[in-house]
Amino acid sequence: MALLILNVDQDGQNIQAQTIVNARLSDCFRCYTEKALMEKWWSGPGYKNKVLKFHPESGGSFHYLNFNYEGAELYFRGVFHLIEPDHLIIQTFEAEHPGAEPIVSLEKILFEKVDEQTTRITNLSTYQSKELLKAVVPDDMYQ
Repeated sequence: MALLILNVDQDGQNIQAQTIVNARLSDCFRCYTEKALMEKWWSGPGYKNKVLKFHPESGGSFHYLNFNYEGAELYFRGVFHLIEPDHLIIQTFEAEHPGAEPIVSLEKILFEKVDEQTTRITNLSTYQSKELLKAVVPDDMYQ
């Protein structure tokens, strides 16, 4: 079970997603840094994930294919700028959309132990412009 709290900067370029997960911190961190777990847990409802490239280390990179059962495909890639085990990931995150300019953000993902079986994951994403943030976040999420 997880609780998601989403804060969107209406006048800026940031979105913060905070998730409280009923799992140990080390297990949560592994879901971000082990290929098999990333493929299993990263996708949203109705989607599957295939890891095409995955080097989770400072200076490493990733490339994912996210697809649903109707054939829709989305590609994501990025660079891991800093990985501090069980604590922090700083990465670029690029969403590739066929026929459109890629949408790039800089992400800071912080892992915090709440108690032995609970972890808080805070993901702060900064987009290149307010317009790109609005392209990612539907208008009804601002209300």
